Amino acid sequence: GASFVTLTQDDTLRGCIGSLEARRALRDDVASNARAAARQDPRFPALASTELARTAVEVSVLAPAAPLIYTDEADFYARLRPGVD
Repeated sequence: GASFVTLTQDDTLRGCIGSLEARRALRDDVASNARAAARQDPRFPALASTELARTAVEVSVLAPAAPLIYTDEADFYARLRPGVD
């Protein structure tokens, strides 16, 4: 499976790492991305153990990629599904 793990503190981004394509078991992908979001997001220092209690963890599981067929820019935007695509 492919997943993204997002860490936030007080609704502010604290780390986010993910995979766009499934290359390993979903369980392994989530675990790896969670560790990377906490320790390897280049935008932030590594998460300290003292931050854990105030850190929210969100896991997003991605569906397999599928082509989006459209005729023009207006059709493209009309076919997007907020919260899904």
